[in-house]
Amino acid sequence: MARKYFRSSIQELEVLFKDQNDIIDVLLAIQDELTHRTTDRAARLRNRVTDQLAVLRKGAHKETSQEPPRVPSHEPPPMPRVYEEQVLPPPQIPPDRTISASRTSRTEPRMEQQPPLPPITNRPDDVLSAWTALEVLSPPSYVRPEDLASGDRRRVTSLNDSPLPWERGEKSRPNYRLYYQVVLGSIKMEPAVARLVERYADTDPEKKSATGKAVLAIVVVNRQGQLVESPAVDISSFGWGVMSALKGELADLAGWPDVEPKLVAKIEKMLLGVGVRNEEEDELRKRPLTRAVLFAAYNALVQEFELPQEWVEPPEFAVRSYAYFKDPNPPEPMLLNSFFLEDLALARRLFSEGKATQNLRCYLGIERPQNRLDLLCNTTALAEAVSPGLTPLARWPEPDRYPLVLLQQAAVNLAFNEAKTRKLLGVNGPPGTGKTTLLRDLVAGVVTERAEMMAKFKDPEEAFQHSGAKLKAGDGWIHLYRLNQSLRGFEMVIASSNNKAVENVSAEIPGLKAIASDALELRYFKTLSDALHQSETWGTIAAVLGNARNRSRFKQTFWWDDDNGLNRYLRAAAGSICEVEITNEHTGLLERRAPQIVKVEKPPSTREEALERWKNARKKFLSALDKSRKWQTWLEELRSDLARLPVFAQAEADAVARRDLAIENARRQESALAIAREAEAETSRELQYADLELQAHGLVKPGFWARLLRTRTAREWSDTLEALRSNYRRAEAQRTKTSTDRRRVENELQRAVLEREKTETVWQAACAQHQQVKQRLAEANQKYGVVLTDAAFFKLDRDRQHQLTPWFPPEAQRLRDEVFIAAIALHRAFIDAAAKPLRHNLGALMNAFTTQMLPGAGKQALLPDLWASLFLVVPLISTTFASVNRMLGKLPLESLGWLLVDEAGQALPQAAVGALLRTRRAVIVGDPVQIEPVVVLPKMLTEAMCRRFGVDPDQYAAPSASVQTLADAASTYTTEFPTRLSSRSVGVPLLVHRRCSEPMFGISNAVAYSGMMVSAKLPKPSPIRDVLGPSRWIHVEGSGEDKWCQEEGDEVLRLLLQIAAVHVLPELYIITPFVIVADRLRQIVRDSGVLNGWVEEDPWRWTNERIGTVHTVQGREAEAVILALGAPYPAQTGARGWAGGRPNLLNVAVTRAKEVIYVIGNRELWREAGVFRDLDKRLPQS
Repeated sequence: MARKYFRSSIQELEVLFKDQNDIIDVLLAIQDELTHRTTDRAARLRNRVTDQLAVLRKGAHKETSQEPPRVPSHEPPPMPRVYEEQVLPPPQIPPDRTISASRTSRTEPRMEQQPPLPPITNRPDDVLSAWTALEVLSPPSYVRPEDLASGDRRRVTSLNDSPLPWERGEKSRPNYRLYYQVVLGSIKMEPAVARLVERYADTDPEKKSATGKAVLAIVVVNRQGQLVESPAVDISSFGWGVMSALKGELADLAGWPDVEPKLVAKIEKMLLGVGVRNEEEDELRKRPLTRAVLFAAYNALVQEFELPQEWVEPPEFAVRSYAYFKDPNPPEPMLLNSFFLEDLALARRLFSEGKATQNLRCYLGIERPQNRLDLLCNTTALAEAVSPGLTPLARWPEPDRYPLVLLQQAAVNLAFNEAKTRKLLGVNGPPGTGKTTLLRDLVAGVVTERAEMMAKFKDPEEAFQHSGAKLKAGDGWIHLYRLNQSLRGFEMVIASSNNKAVENVSAEIPGLKAIASDALELRYFKTLSDALHQSETWGTIAAVLGNARNRSRFKQTFWWDDDNGLNRYLRAAAGSICEVEITNEHTGLLERRAPQIVKVEKPPSTREEALERWKNARKKFLSALDKSRKWQTWLEELRSDLARLPVFAQAEADAVARRDLAIENARRQESALAIAREAEAETSRELQYADLELQAHGLVKPGFWARLLRTRTAREWSDTLEALRSNYRRAEAQRTKTSTDRRRVENELQRAVLEREKTETVWQAACAQHQQVKQRLAEANQKYGVVLTDAAFFKLDRDRQHQLTPWFPPEAQRLRDEVFIAAIALHRAFIDAAAKPLRHNLGALMNAFTTQMLPGAGKQALLPDLWASLFLVVPLISTTFASVNRMLGKLPLESLGWLLVDEAGQALPQAAVGALLRTRRAVIVGDPVQIEPVVVLPKMLTEAMCRRFGVDPDQYAAPSASVQTLADAASTYTTEFPTRLSSRSVGVPLLVHRRCSEPMFGISNAVAYSGMMVSAKLPKPSPIRDVLGPSRWIHVEGSGEDKWCQEEGDEVLRLLLQIAAVHVLPELYIITPFVIVADRLRQIVRDSGVLNGWVEEDPWRWTNERIGTVHTVQGREAEAVILALGAPYPAQTGARGWAGGRPNLLNVAVTRAKEVIYVIGNRELWREAGVFRDLDKRLPQS
């Protein structure tokens, strides 16, 4: 039951008791409220209420009301769990820190009657509300205090000692300012989550355990113990929300974004003592905090949150934090709550106002693709996807100049094409299918597109416009510049929930191994990049940012480092003399020299030299771009020819048919003419004969008198004459007719001959055109090596087809490499020529890097320009989703260009909201058949929360939903992977696998991808395999504690000892499905001493890095894997069924091994566990 009267004064409760003491519901509510109060007056009233309830329960009483009446008050009725900004004087806490006893005995939270569930509608604001509720109960946790200090125990200071740390006058590190982050109490996660599990019946046998503690609140003070500028307090959403969840008040959890600021303001004012005296807040902020004030605030929070006393621990320590002395801002408060709550609140507001960004609308399913195209079934769609016209003019110069294969190139092309319309593309990347390779080509394409825009400026300084704003910096000023809009939208952020994954990508992309060994001219501020990554790199193409520690390290190295920082370089490039002071090792005297970055990178010495460099770089880039574009145009013409080839073939066939008809018609007309002429000749003869008959008859003409007297002879002659004349006329008419027919046929024959000649010409032209196109295509294929996406291509063996690179032959690919190399050189020259405005903008950004705040709204509006200036230098930055809000949260919507998500199948669906809001385009790469998102909350609670908001948990809640599943559903391009019972729809698929040898590849392909992956793995040596033998299942029967089996641990040690005995480096991972097994394996390996003198790093670090659950190694790979199964008892079918019920865990486990895998466990038991049947079929036993 909620505390209906928690804002009512004791006097108001007494009045309420007097007026309503015959209504049980009212008395119960008053009694519940009084259990939270500790004054004598409250205790007396509580006794009176208890006595009155006893009387009423024994005798007759009024019918209870359905809702307790409001407390008489002049204030409006309080909203549930929203804190008003009233401030109480801090209660006096004894020096021994005794906590109020009001919470030591508490009633079990009473379940409130909930309204019926709404229908499932999946409205975007409901989805975001459900995600908010889930995140309220998902805080970061810690086990040891040093976990909050990045593992550095020296940064932890006790509050139990007297005096407090700031009262002892501690000194800071050199060149740093000291702050304290006071942990204002904590909540034990285990009992709290156990109560949630009990309430919401979780049946997952290997649910990620809720260990450790969640910080209740953080208070940030400076070295003198004074509160820093607001916000100086951060408060736990979990502490606020857990009791609501236990009461079933799930809908209330979405209200945390409204509650939090009021509660923070209340506690901060309480710490300051605002309202106690009429002093100015600025004066109060100068007063150091005391132990009494801290514990009063803690006590107030515990009381407000209604937390059981056994769940909480009082303030015991603070964490020292340091800010570089040139940075005017205090350090960020450590994260207490879900990293996503602020962005979820922002997204909800945007949807309510109708202002949601398009990529977020697509992501949440508001805008679905009209027609989805299956790239593996629709060859027309696939051919279009890899067409030359869609292929970027530049590419990444891969090691050995290898090109992307069919579906990789399709994904890159569609990323650029789809980003113009849909703004979001999902790419499905099974293990080892070249996701990082694909991302590198995306980076090359984006960098080159920006270089095209850069090349339009004759002078790079013209791209910067002075805003009129400036910031005071020491004795000088930092001027703020607007960056031309044409250079915006190319910023790239790569994000993931897997911190190791994004750090690996950000480290791999600048690495020398990531580029062709002969690309010697590809260098870009290498000195700075080497310093940032502490390794050998080719250039500053990417940087690891994200959490506060990474950002601080980046800022210190990138900007403030005297020897390698870009600040020094830009000063020199802008014309200033730049030197550093060093102490001579031999003489001990100070000496001055040029910074390393200036010495190695050689900035221009004058403005004229910078512009000359720009002119040359621009010319070279445009030349390379033109050459690549000519190839692209020619190849696109070839593709057009190929597309029209069936048309040409049909035209030729039609011409042949028309020609043949014309020939046949001419032949018919010739025959008809012969007949007509014969008929005419016959009629001519008949006419001639008739004429001869007339002439002969005229010779026997009777005399005059005979004719006059009409003798019989005369009459007979006359009759014969008339008959002959009639015959003559008939013969003459027939001859006229046949002559006409003959002339008509002659005309028809003439027309037929002309038509025959015409169709012959048309046929010859059609034939020539068809042959020319076929010849051009054949020549392109045979002479230049162009792979055509013709019918023959799609009839190729599937394995062969998917490993080919359509259209661009090696020569064209090499030109694309040159374009990227020239684009990088152009960026370098642009920076040289715009050093002055760029240095000002970067200096301003570095000063605001922690808070992301600039003084005044006008200056704050320039923050996107400052970030865009950084991206001009460092095109790609990486972050975890957890750090997006703190790093980029002050940027306006769609301020940045591209979001590239890695390992998206492992990310909670709500994790990507903040990153999507701040970027214009998104390419989301992952695999839903690898490790799913980790969820601590009970599944039943997760589902109940979603349904309370009308949201389908299968579609929008982890673990069944992830960033990848939502992106795949939003993508126009897709394919279907058959599963055992149905099918799985994914985004653009990547299928060519290059990581794992057999049997790992075959196992993965069988259990997760229905045999659709294609192996392109080249055989490689394996020292570990030489020692331990080929992949196999080592059958072990044993016993142990829980899922731990000691005999399996002994076998793991035996294998390690074998490898160590021959001094082969342990390039391997030891993994298991279960946490307890991983913990015990680490312990026995450490205790055995096998690592001593064998591995270079500290054994503790090696075991933490190399031994863990399967969930911890996604995104990594090694020569070998040892998979210890655990769950050795026959009765543990639930645990084994959990591990083998879905393909994800086994898929990830086997694909971490490049060359060999050793499975250790009870084969007889595990072979019956779901997908482990396939493992049993494919692994020999030993």
